[in-house]
Amino acid sequence: MLGENIRNLRTARGMTQSDLADRLHVVRQTVSKWEKGLSVPDADLLSRLAEALDTTVSTLLGETLPPADTPTVAELAARLEELNTALARRAETRRKGWHIAFLVLLVFSLLSLGFSIWKYGWLTGVWITPCILSLRAGRLWRPMLNTPFILRQRVSL
Repeated sequence: MLGENIRNLRTARGMTQSDLADRLHVVRQTVSKWEKGLSVPDADLLSRLAEALDTTVSTLLGETLPPADTPTVAELAARLEELNTALARRAETRRKGWHIAFLVLLVFSLLSLGFSIWKYGWLTGVWITPCILSLRAGRLWRPMLNTPFILRQRVSL
């Protein structure tokens, strides 16, 4: 049974005994012995033989397997709908996360601007806030260095 299956599968794929032997790294006589039923391959060679013949070990051994249940179009459509719904939820969650991050950054910026205006006055506070935000962001942009010294001081009238 095994020998006949090996021979049938090998010839169906247009392979010679030498071709199959080369793929399995054995001699041609070994393949001939398998096909004649004089010997059988060990477990490792059997799995490599199945791969070389593009089949399963069960098929080589002659076992008939019941056909696998193929899903219907309706089942596939339902599964795809579930996947699309899950991906849409994930995208919406990410989008909400970015919205929240933007709002937190906006609130922080407005609080920083308000504090700078309260502490240093309107004109200086407007210049200090971008400096603070840029330093916290790791940038080297410092517009305060270009402002006159008088604007850096809080002026009380």
